Amino acid sequence: MLKNTCSKLTSFIQRLPKEFETKKCSIRARVEHAFHIIKNKFGWKRVRYRGGEKNDSLFHILFTSVNLLMLVRRGIKLKTA
Repeated sequence: MLKNTCSKLTSFIQRLPKEFETKKCSIRARVEHAFHIIKNKFGWKRVRYRGGEKNDSLFHILFTSVNLLMLVRRGIKLKTA
């Protein structure tokens, strides 16, 4: 009985890092996809430092555009005012 419990516990502990890495990879893929769109579709290959407020507002606009583009690609209709 004890040996069976130990083997179940051991297999659970060995599976845990694999599941964690799988979750981490799926999150990383979603985030990196947005950066891929910004670099390749919008042409932002290099960073330009023009002041904190300008860069901040520009990146907000870029990432909002990426989110809208990804919604349209999924086939979600956007309501217009």
